[in-house]
Amino acid sequence: MGANQILEEDNTEHLPKEIEEMGMVLYCYGADLHSVITSALHQKPDIDNKQLVYALNYFSVNCALISFKDEEERRKKPYFNIGIFPNFAREELEKELMVRQPNFLKNNTMLEYQSGTVLIGVDRLSSYTPLYYLISHKSIWALNILFLGDHWRHNLYKNALPVSPIRNPQDPPKRNHYRLVANLHEFMEAFSDTDPQILKNYLSADAEIVSYQEAWINKKKKSQKENAMKEVQNFKDGTPYYVCPNDRYLSNDAKQVFDMLRYLSFPIEEECFKLSAF
Repeated sequence: MGANQILEEDNTEHLPKEIEEMGMVLYCYGADLHSVITSALHQKPDIDNKQLVYALNYFSVNCALISFKDEEERRKKPYFNIGIFPNFAREELEKELMVRQPNFLKNNTMLEYQSGTVLIGVDRLSSYTPLYYLISHKSIWALNILFLGDHWRHNLYKNALPVSPIRNPQDPPKRNHYRLVANLHEFMEAFSDTDPQILKNYLSADAEIVSYQEAWINKKKKSQKENAMKEVQNFKDGTPYYVCPNDRYLSNDAKQVFDMLRYLSFPIEEECFKLSAF
């Protein structure tokens, strides 16, 4: 469903009445189930039921067929899906969890600081992000950090609306190739007493922002236009650097995101890695 699109009754899915009365909902389409099972059997002819369920859950969360080989490599890396709620009390967050996902704390963690409250999800097949932005209806702000070992990305929500990252306002609105940037104005409103340049330096390592910028640079290089080449030459050479003098990690290390969270007054690194085997 696109932005500002009204969902009409004719466009909704209707299950048979007897199925609805049993409290069941649509999990996936038959064609998708067939694709998931066929792909899984092709990769693992002796696959068991547990692995098949895992493949189906993977498809449900990621909208993509699982590669068991890639998944084995991913599972060797730490994974954290983090929700930061600045100036939101633990008691209020617990109320929201009771309404929206009462079993969250069974396998995951909540941390409380003077600056706000944090949720840390560790199950790769649970989609925590929708929970975080729904909570921002009450908390106003929610910063979602998805940490995947060798890269990370962010989403900042305000009143359940995504406000960062955004399309670079310097790029023409009708161009297909554009850069993403962090919305520093919204970040400074969510996290008071922060410096925009420091925030920019940290957030420029976001994997999605990096990916869009690399694609934009490659497009500029292919154009061979003089003004386009000048724009490309204005970028830094990519030499790793510390954003702040007391940082633990260089900019080419994904764990620098924990330096950023310390800067935002959420020192959660040690607690995160206690939850994993890393």
